Amino acid sequence: MPPTRVTMTMVPWLALAAAALFLFPSCTALDKIAFPAGAPPSEGEAPREAPPPTGTSESYYYYSMAEIAQVRGDLTGAQGFLEKAVAADPKSIYLKEELASTYRQEGRFEDAEKILSDVLALSPDNVKALVEMGTVSQALKRMDAAAKAYSRALALEPKRQEIYFLLGNLYLQEDRLDDAAGVYRRLLAVEPGSYGALFLLGE
Repeated sequence: MPPTRVTMTMVPWLALAAAALFLFPSCTALDKIAFPAGAPPSEGEAPREAPPPTGTSESYYYYSMAEIAQVRGDLTGAQGFLEKAVAADPKSIYLKEELASTYRQEGRFEDAEKILSDVLALSPDNVKALVEMGTVSQALKRMDAAAKAYSRALALEPKRQEIYFLLGNLYLQEDRLDDAAGVYRRLLAVEPGSYGALFLLGE
């Protein structure tokens, strides 16, 4: 049986489902899918913990203080310490990624975009930074840039199911239904049993 086309009458339910997949799944929240240690764990493998930065003792101190602030729920304080850590170790991609993430969480999207641009200039195949950039660009309504970032991330790591949903949800927001359907079919080619993709395609 040929795949069911995504139709305009399906959009409200599809958008709701995509939002649910993005916001409430077991492994698709952005802070759960961006693995600082590199590639994500294989299925059934425990997520890897992020390594601490390896720069100066000063940067490590500020990074440690930022971690403590985050645990306490003090995002602004964490940002301040991370900014000092980056100043002490400006070549650290990891510290810049962490700072960009806190900027995004607090809605400082342009600041996050600037940091991520620096990271991607140094490390263009950095999937974590690409996913962050896609999310930040989407928040700034720069949809073409967001789609480009997500697509690049998928080209590098085509088995990352959650990125398909990020890209598909973006296309749904833009009413690009055929493009969204194409993304979900690509996901099914990688993971034929993906319930989310099957549901969104109406199969």
